[in-house]
Amino acid sequence: MKHIVLCIALLALPAQGKIAATVQSEAGKIDLHDEPGICLGDAMRAEFVTPAGAVTPGCWTVKGAAVFVVFLDGDVARIPVGALKVPTSV
Repeated sequence: MKHIVLCIALLALPAQGKIAATVQSEAGKIDLHDEPGICLGDAMRAEFVTPAGAVTPGCWTVKGAAVFVVFLDGDVARIPVGALKVPTSV
């Protein structure tokens, strides 16, 4: 149930251009934005950011209990909704 609520919340975000959720790994982080950017349909803007600061743009969407991200370099990420973290303000 928690995953369903998070999925609905991610899809219902207002268009403010902020980071809605993020997931971190040793290779970098994936930021999921709450605006479409260059993405079509229901997809929203995503970015993969390396520790060195290199950015690869992409698009994300929620399907079931997972977020699917397709990056413009051809990489694809499947992220369980439970792995996402909501960014905190400093």
